[in-house]
Amino acid sequence: MQLRTTGSKTRVVGAAVAVALVATGALSACSSSAKAGSSKVVVASAAFPENALLMEIYAQALEAKGISVERKPNVGQRDVLMQQLKSDSITVVPEYNGALLAYLDTSSTETTTDAVDQAISSKLPANLQILQPAAAQDNDSLVVTQALATKDNLKSISDLSANAKDLVLGSAPEFKTRQQGVVGLKSVYGLDFKDF
Repeated sequence: MQLRTTGSKTRVVGAAVAVALVATGALSACSSSAKAGSSKVVVASAAFPENALLMEIYAQALEAKGISVERKPNVGQRDVLMQQLKSDSITVVPEYNGALLAYLDTSSTETTTDAVDQAISSKLPANLQILQPAAAQDNDSLVVTQALATKDNLKSISDLSANAKDLVLGSAPEFKTRQQGVVGLKSVYGLDFKDF
């Protein structure tokens, strides 16, 4: 996680990073054995645009190798996707290793790619496996205005410790309960925000 400042255009650049790094720390959970005799790989996505884009990238990469692909975009959230993977209804889903581990083990504190991937592998059902993660990453960022960063000399996340009690943190709902979200910000940096 990084601290970023926003000016008139920085927010747009920040949004583009997720698109440019679309294979971002992504790993794929897939059935270790596709249905016997099946010649089609079913690539699915969670119900949000970035994951649907990742699904399309995986689908096109497989098609470029001559593999027949069926696309299932916007299937649902992680629990729905995991059930469909377990039942062989879908074959491949682009995933994010940190978020997947948080889903599989809410008490996990692993931080390196190798440690996270090992922990995921130990928690997955026997018929699922993760593939080699992409080298790119999709990281969360804490963003403050340039005016606040200048006023309070903010250069890193730990610099927020004096201000957090006066700031409202905005993010997706799951960020509030994840180790790589509010929980980690409090335990690692001592940040306790005014509100979420």
